[in-house]
Amino acid sequence: MNFTLAKMLMLIAFFFVGIFSTIFNRRYSHWTLLLFRIMIRCKRLKRGVKVKFVEHEGYRFCYFCRGKPGSQPSVLMLHGFSFNKDMWLDTIKHFPKDLHVVCLDMPGHGETTRLLAESYTAVNQAKMIHQFVECIGLNQKPFHLVGMSMGGTIAGIYAAQYPSDVSRLSLLCPPGLRYAADNEFIKRLKELRKSTNSHSNPLVPLTVKQGESLLRLGLYHPSSTNMQLLKGYLEDRRPHKSFFLKCFLDMSSKESRYRLHDSLSKIRAPAQIIWGREDKVMDPSGAEMLAKAIPSSQVHMLEKCGHFITLDRPRKLSKLLLEFHYSVCGTAGNKKMAWNSVELSSGTHSKRTREAFMAAKKSVWLPSMELSLTNIFLKIVSIVGLISALTLVTVYHLLPRAKISRIMIWYKRQKRGVAVNYVEHEGYRFCYFCRGEPGLQPSVLILHGLAFNKDIWLNTIKFLPKDLHLVCLDMPGHGETTCLLRDSYAAVDQAKKIHQFVECIGLNQKPFHLVGTSMGGMIAGVYAAQYPSEVSGLSLLCPLGLRYPDDNNNAFKRLREQSIKSHDVFKLALYHPSTKNMQLLKGYVADWRQQNAFLVKCFLDLSNPKSKYSLHDSMSIISAPTQVLWGKDDQVADSSGAEILAHAIPNSQVHMLERCGHIIAFERPRKSAKLLLEFYNSVCDNAENKKLA
Repeated sequence: MNFTLAKMLMLIAFFFVGIFSTIFNRRYSHWTLLLFRIMIRCKRLKRGVKVKFVEHEGYRFCYFCRGKPGSQPSVLMLHGFSFNKDMWLDTIKHFPKDLHVVCLDMPGHGETTRLLAESYTAVNQAKMIHQFVECIGLNQKPFHLVGMSMGGTIAGIYAAQYPSDVSRLSLLCPPGLRYAADNEFIKRLKELRKSTNSHSNPLVPLTVKQGESLLRLGLYHPSSTNMQLLKGYLEDRRPHKSFFLKCFLDMSSKESRYRLHDSLSKIRAPAQIIWGREDKVMDPSGAEMLAKAIPSSQVHMLEKCGHFITLDRPRKLSKLLLEFHYSVCGTAGNKKMAWNSVELSSGTHSKRTREAFMAAKKSVWLPSMELSLTNIFLKIVSIVGLISALTLVTVYHLLPRAKISRIMIWYKRQKRGVAVNYVEHEGYRFCYFCRGEPGLQPSVLILHGLAFNKDIWLNTIKFLPKDLHLVCLDMPGHGETTCLLRDSYAAVDQAKKIHQFVECIGLNQKPFHLVGTSMGGMIAGVYAAQYPSEVSGLSLLCPLGLRYPDDNNNAFKRLREQSIKSHDVFKLALYHPSTKNMQLLKGYVADWRQQNAFLVKCFLDLSNPKSKYSLHDSMSIISAPTQVLWGKDDQVADSSGAEILAHAIPNSQVHMLERCGHIIAFERPRKSAKLLLEFYNSVCDNAENKKLA
């Protein structure tokens, strides 16, 4: 066979891709999620869309758009339940690039803020979308509103509630109608709503088998769907299972279930109804129901099409949406030109036209030797870049998680300019890092929480002045500090160990500022009570060791009873677990496994009857000015502890952090650094004023 140079290079590239894919499949269980996200990114780049964010009263909406507002109405597209804005990428492929299109992540979906405390009924979602529309100024003139499935329900309600905003309305197989008789799928959903059995809800698949069942149900041609992409899609949505169940229950509640049906008479905009004839999710007879209720409407029934129209018939859907869009505008000529540029599979096109198109496509991807030297060079560079990128990704994911975590920590230490040091006391070795030199201002000693180490503070100290003398210690038994199972790790005993460390490095030559989080906060409080002359100021971040009126709020009791698995710890302790660097956190988990016996011992010592209320029993004798920081959404240590501390410690101040869980150093490093620094400076100023007086 006579191969050209470009063909040979492409074969080599595919060979490497095959090798890397095989390695990923065997060694890295989550590579499907990575592949899924890469393919979505590539599609976004090909479609020329820009992902953007906008906030309204602290609530963040995510969307992508293409084109700019012009003489024609803009198009706002709303996706279906549990999908996201990327569902429309195959559809807008066939839209003119100068048409202003906005595809929104619906409330709680994709990258839009997800709050379980919110109500996700159809009316409430319509209100939130109206807030989004006002934020980006989309309603400065009426726009074309498109919604599929759940998005169709909400689009219809939006058009009824805000008629002046909508110039035309396209509804794709929407639920929310009152049928004479329910189909089998709806009957099953109603039964599931009563039982709230999350494991068998067909709309919230957790396994590949359940995902395949959903595709067979929603698609006319499920075999044409890439199953590998399905696995990536399932991986992507699995962390948000609780939200999807909440959304399902809200949408199917009595007040929301038939809200679209009850709103049909208020819709004034010209409406287009598109439905797949083979839809097994929503009965196609709903199209006729909508046509009778909405005065100015047209119906299109798609042959060989199921519920997921955007996946089954993206090209045909695009054609119908464009025809409707331009027919309302009265610019049929523009519509024809727009569609003719993309329609290739229509029966009016000759076989010769299709062959010419395929030949042109081949010439783009497999250029012959007749191409110029510059083009061939660019192809070689792109292939080498692809292979290099795949190599880097492979190396990254094949390394053990602990090693990846250590590499990232080492890099962060270099960026923060900290120096790791060791000091010994009677054969016991302490490890710590420090930055800056002792000066006129007090030094700062920072203590971490259970199972972590000094590096948890690297994100926080990024926002502290570099000339401030900081010392971050590996607590007894943690990190690189000596670990002895025969020692006691009760709060009082750990405070004594830390006092030995402080004396070894001479930190107590003058009073210092003491900071502690979680277990470190508990021990910092005990330290300040036992050695009051050494502490000039005290900052406690959601500390353990308090006695609550309701003992169920006690963190030690909660953790004992729940027996939480290591991979669920971050979901419990963080407000936004998905936003964190999970590779780094997995590295922590890998380190924990090596110290499992010590962590169990430490937890039992801290939670024994003599130790678990150590901070509570000591707080009345704390004399240092005290700052209390607590995350309002802390699920580990109840945030009412802040009030308990404020009442017991005379000179204290409290800061409650919104949208923050237990691990404040991970979730709100900038905000916590700002508050710590403000308190530190105020304590220093007060001390200076006393001296002057």
